[in-house]
Amino acid sequence: MNDIRMAYGTLKESVSLSPRAETNIRVVSLLDNRKIPEWWVKHLKRHELTEVRLVGRVLVNLKVTTISIPFEQIFTVKTDIIERMCVKEPREIEIPTPIRPIKLILKSVTSLWGKITSERTEIIHKIVIYNPNPIPIPRMEYRIVANGVLIGKGTLYGPGMLKPLSEETIWLTTVINNYMLDEWWVSHIKNGEKTEVLIKMWAVIKVGRMEFRFLLVDMRMTFTTNLLGRRGGIFYPHSTSTLLSACCLQL
Repeated sequence: MNDIRMAYGTLKESVSLSPRAETNIRVVSLLDNRKIPEWWVKHLKRHELTEVRLVGRVLVNLKVTTISIPFEQIFTVKTDIIERMCVKEPREIEIPTPIRPIKLILKSVTSLWGKITSERTEIIHKIVIYNPNPIPIPRMEYRIVANGVLIGKGTLYGPGMLKPLSEETIWLTTVINNYMLDEWWVSHIKNGEKTEVLIKMWAVIKVGRMEFRFLLVDMRMTFTTNLLGRRGGIFYPHSTSTLLSACCLQL
């Protein structure tokens, strides 16, 4: 996957080929879950595109000699994770306080990939808010959960001040811990190559000497992959590796 050797396998038992007939050969491979973070980095750096290559060879015993028949299948997998982390429809947010409710309008959230390393993945969010009141925001908090697996959380201090009767833009960077991705991968496969991502962002506002924490962004998005389904493959996920049963060859 993207030039990373993720899985390998060998058919140790011989298979008889019927004359003038099609024969399916099923090979069971072992995919190393520890390489998922490395694949994730390459997948994002290639604009969420992965080239999957199934490469192997079949040894045919002709009694008098043995011949080797190579085979290769190549296909691509595309995701649109970052596009689904955007909010385009405005919504009103009401913050209860002892004095009176404070209303804000969340106009949009635009997300894009930031710095991507082997250890962490940054997501940059541009949050546009209309505010009828002067509200200082001393800090913001966030959590990113994928299929129930917490892959990112943090607190950001001093994002800015929302000026009264104006549209303000807040830039927020959330971080995914890439070391948690192998655990996420298991849940993704067990869920039929489907992941539900929850991103929640809370803002803490200050009114006088009191602070109030409220939910600013609540995004829920789903993405799917079909890494081997189109090739008759079946995944059997485990904590450190994934058994892959793939019908790769027809003779």
